[in-house]
Amino acid sequence: ILQIPISACITSDSLDGLAERLAYERKLESKSEFAPYMDVLPTLEGGDNPYLATLPRFWESKRLERVADSGQLERRMMNDARKDLDQWALACVDSRANFLGDGRYAMSPFLDMMNHDASIQTRARIEEDKGFAGSGDILQLQSGKNYAK
Repeated sequence: ILQIPISACITSDSLDGLAERLAYERKLESKSEFAPYMDVLPTLEGGDNPYLATLPRFWESKRLERVADSGQLERRMMNDARKDLDQWALACVDSRANFLGDGRYAMSPFLDMMNHDASIQTRARIEEDKGFAGSGDILQLQSGKNYAK
């Protein structure tokens, strides 16, 4: 479905490390090599894409109490409350990160925005030296569904 150069992805060996790296790149603003990607990620402040603020991790406790799941969601949110990590970056990673299969995690432009239909099985894999002009590794998204050409 899609191929992305690994060099275009923000990567780390752990989800916490990925959140830290994402927060770092955000602080660099236009000086980050990932600035165009950072500009399209959802925000907490609202604007064109207020998606992250709607995630349960940002709900007030009264709203969490109204969810009829025997407190499971509230317990999970308490477990996920990490004061040592940037909450915006952690929410982005939790909702958009991809496991690369080689032990690393990635925030991948375009790929992270395509994998939202749970009924369609997809997988991401790394193809070595398959990049543009035959050099560099790529991240490839494959679908378990056949599409008509």
